[in-house]
Amino acid sequence: PDLKITGLDLNSEMLARAEVKKLKLNSSIQFLRGDVLRLPFSDHSFDAVTFAFGIRNVSSVETAFSEICRVLKPGGRLGILEFGRPQRQSLLTRSFAFYQSHLLPLVGGLLTGDSQAYRYLDASSKTFPSGEEFLSKMKTAGFEETRSIDLSMAYIYLGNSPDGP
Repeated sequence: PDLKITGLDLNSEMLARAEVKKLKLNSSIQFLRGDVLRLPFSDHSFDAVTFAFGIRNVSSVETAFSEICRVLKPGGRLGILEFGRPQRQSLLTRSFAFYQSHLLPLVGGLLTGDSQAYRYLDASSKTFPSGEEFLSKMKTAGFEETRSIDLSMAYIYLGNSPDGP
């Protein structure tokens, strides 16, 4: 009953969609417009921060990590879900890569009128740091006990903020 959840997004349209979903769920989640590069929160104010399919769209991952570390309480948890390059190649990963590169822009473009967004998704997923390279950025920002879980076409990244002095 004491759980407090705050959602943050830079995009007003995404926040409006979130508010509609919130009403349907009868949820008490608070949504704010803000930038992960300048989080509008006090130091050490959150137990956990999660980020899903958006960190690759941030202009400075290093600044975002520093800000997230700042607002986490000592020992707080960071969890990120993001697309990435698979460590192992398989029929499934090659099939998904073909789908993402060729079919998704076509189908997504027909459905939304914006095939460029799906081309961007493909390009950014292929060039954005993943696996150990991504974990290295988390460690540089001060996160401890970092690890990743390879889901073939995406990763879950976990880390703890420093325990403090």
